[in-house]
Amino acid sequence: MTAAAALLLCPCLGALLAALLPGQGRLWLGLSAGLALLAALALPAAPPPSALLAADPLARPFLLLFALAGAAAAIAPAPKALRWQPALMLAVLAFCLLALLAAAPPLAWGAQLLALLFAIALLAEVSRPAARSLLAAALPSAIVVLAGLILLAAGQPGAGWAWRGGRAAEGAGTALAGLLLAAGCLGLSGLLPMQPWLARSAAVLPGGAAVVTLVLVPLLGVLGLARLQAAGGGGLAELLLIACGLLSLGVGAAALWRGGGLRGAAGAAALCHLGLIAVSLGLAGPAGLMAALLLALGYGVAMSAALLSADQAGRPAAAALLALAWLPPFLPFAGLFLLLSSIARQMPWLLLALLPALAVAATGLARRAWSLSRGPGGLLPGAGVLVLLGLLGLLGVAMPPFLAAWLAEAAAWQR
Repeated sequence: MTAAAALLLCPCLGALLAALLPGQGRLWLGLSAGLALLAALALPAAPPPSALLAADPLARPFLLLFALAGAAAAIAPAPKALRWQPALMLAVLAFCLLALLAAAPPLAWGAQLLALLFAIALLAEVSRPAARSLLAAALPSAIVVLAGLILLAAGQPGAGWAWRGGRAAEGAGTALAGLLLAAGCLGLSGLLPMQPWLARSAAVLPGGAAVVTLVLVPLLGVLGLARLQAAGGGGLAELLLIACGLLSLGVGAAALWRGGGLRGAAGAAALCHLGLIAVSLGLAGPAGLMAALLLALGYGVAMSAALLSADQAGRPAAAALLALAWLPPFLPFAGLFLLLSSIARQMPWLLLALLPALAVAATGLARRAWSLSRGPGGLLPGAGVLVLLGLLGLLGVAMPPFLAAWLAEAAAWQR
């Protein structure tokens, strides 16, 4: 059995056992997160071309991020009334890992669709309207992605069935396929159209389930966008990414000035961060992809920290919101700095639209953090938040050499 297969077996077995013995779900989540972390460090950088499961350069940073999110979900308080929640969380994690490690796009998209279906079931256990909003977003987006894959494979035999192979050739069919794939991945990330499921999930799900739904599910769509751009998404797809990213940032910034406490702020901040990641991916070149990877890592860890204390106020929760507000020394600030530098070189006019929305969003998050800082915080969630925030600060100031090498390799992949 390969290391990748063993990594997938752990959450699958855990989901089965958690369905039979609900009290064991958090243990299996922790074991799965630990295995994902080990796999990110141990999986070969150059797997055989015939391998069905492999960690490509873009998957490695996300594998590390999913391990951290899984660990956060494992230590989050879990209500005992939700009988199937641990098993559903493990099922979502298992198919997210399969989508990360799949060497062929059809297998990756199929795994992503199954992860979405289990996320819908997870939401339905708490709120059926929220589950319906996710279903309404996922179904059309999955159909659009399938149409793009079929069009790409028909125009270029073999192009739709492997991540490897360099940038796609130019042509009308390829450009249309890239546009369809970008639109579908934007929908799966919660950005096209302005779907309410991110905010509804943050409002109703308990901490661990919220981490799984607001971190793992949208970032799978982001990974699809990153792979598309690494293979040469096309000019139309890049314009679509920038337009949808700006619109999402504006909508999220406006929502931050409405009520809702920490949960409302988390849903709005998710829309802002995912919008910035889309703008980064819309910039042609390795610098844009590197900024997107930094922002995705920062978003995943900071959002996990915020959702870990979703039901409590206090200074740890306020600090998590400040990290989401792109303040130094946290990692999101480094990603934002690289993004703004790239935009100033490539599209300086874009700053006229980006900077005002960014200022409104950061001010709104800082305002929410101030109001939360005056409440009490629990010991375990607060300690977990502080560990994640310490990691964010470390990555923003002194990134480990191995992670910097992974990001550099991912940014240059297939270019």
